[in-house]
Amino acid sequence: MENLGQVYRKLTTAEKTRHVLGQIFWIPAYLHMQDYHVVRVGQWDRLASITTAQFKIEKKTFHGLGRSADLYHHMPIPELKLKMDEELLVKKVKRRPAVLILREGTDPRRLATHFSGVGQKPNPNSHVFAPITSLRKEGNLGNDYPQQFIDKVNAGDLPEFIHLPADGTVIKNESMALLTQLQSHGECFVEETELALDAVYLGAALETFWQDLEGQLLI
Repeated sequence: MENLGQVYRKLTTAEKTRHVLGQIFWIPAYLHMQDYHVVRVGQWDRLASITTAQFKIEKKTFHGLGRSADLYHHMPIPELKLKMDEELLVKKVKRRPAVLILREGTDPRRLATHFSGVGQKPNPNSHVFAPITSLRKEGNLGNDYPQQFIDKVNAGDLPEFIHLPADGTVIKNESMALLTQLQSHGECFVEETELALDAVYLGAALETFWQDLEGQLLI
């Protein structure tokens, strides 16, 4: 197992509020589900406020998304600017730690408008994170990952996963960061911590991951 001094570092107060790459945050990580569930308007008088509407949750396949039965093609929810080819997805989320991978993501539409000479450069509004999940928990029964898999993650044989030993504060269990499930969240929906991955450790992991992707392109 790695020496903890080479994996983690504590951030200063200034670094913590600046949001540095590799910093550990708490995020509302959404979980991947086998089926799509969407919120649909049931009964609603379109002349009344949207707060008077009754909603229902429907199970949909991918091919059923954005296909409303409304013959007049009205916006289902004008207040949310929901168009006929858009849906409100029901997402299952869990509060979990995550590694900051990309800082200050911007809205591409607003950025394109700025480059066209119209409007100011958009302010950053989101960060991109790699969610962290436990490999095994003390006293856990039946939900730990198999030891053979944990050994491969620990050895770096699976570049899409960054091995993270328990640090005793934020990362309570031996864990891994999932580079295959990157998620974007607004800054107002995440909580910063003073724990961060060492820059060299994170850089080496990302370099290995990128080299693996390049290798797949050449196959």
